[in-house]
Amino acid sequence: MEKHIALLKENFSLVGNDKGSSLIQDGPADYLFYLSGRRNCQFIHGRITLKPRHDILQTITNFVTSQFSSKAVTDTVTYNVTMNDGAYDDFVFGITKKDRASDLRQSRYDLKTFTKQSNNNLLPNVFNVHSESVEISETILSNRIIELLKASSQYLTYLIITDQPRIRPEKIIENKQNLLTVMHELPNDTSKFSDVTIITELVLTLIDFIPGHCSFRAETRQKLNKNREEADKVIQKNLAAERQEEIQQKKADKKRAEAERVAKLSPEEQRKYEEKERKRELKKKQKKMVKKV
Repeated sequence: MEKHIALLKENFSLVGNDKGSSLIQDGPADYLFYLSGRRNCQFIHGRITLKPRHDILQTITNFVTSQFSSKAVTDTVTYNVTMNDGAYDDFVFGITKKDRASDLRQSRYDLKTFTKQSNNNLLPNVFNVHSESVEISETILSNRIIELLKASSQYLTYLIITDQPRIRPEKIIENKQNLLTVMHELPNDTSKFSDVTIITELVLTLIDFIPGHCSFRAETRQKLNKNREEADKVIQKNLAAERQEEIQQKKADKKRAEAERVAKLSPEEQRKYEEKERKRELKKKQKKMVKKV
């Protein structure tokens, strides 16, 4: 880890908190880190998530799961980079391990809504590409980034560049953040930790590369804007449907409450109530007939 921290300190003016701590423990198996003071990005919130070694039952369960599935808990590092606003065109692009692609597309609103999944012959076969357009893929997959991806293929889980939220929003978000998220696994053998330094280099390269190269042709920008307009229409439609459902539910609740109140009245009071309701309904019909005439 010392090599990683040294690399980060070379590239950021602040690593950790203002008390000089590089890692902040967040529970028995999680650690947080914070980086800031680098051009092209505002800050990085990072998380190191370790296997539940403190819990023997979870450790045994995780070991058994790992023998039959790729979904066992592993030691991971996640970089959540908040990029500078307005430094490049808004878009969604991702590279994921194939065994994680389906779950990520289902769980992430940005990937599922805005991108199409494909293979790319320039990348190792373990990866899928998720992109809004061919131009975006061709731009990002430069020789240097392809080289870094190939070197990272054993441990890289995914990288996602996005201007959209991870979870489907309930309403239109006016000021969206441009984010770069990179997750990778850690080697089981601690002596090989230096092997994943290449992924840290990938993160640093992307931070500098994206603002310098991701301003696309007018045709591509038009397509990206249309994608966002269509997505906003869906959100507005869903919101209108939810509001209508709430209105209908309130009406049903009010009607049910009124029926319960009437049920508690005496027979004579119920008769008077029913007579009053009949007169009210008759007046409504008469008004409708007058409007038609």
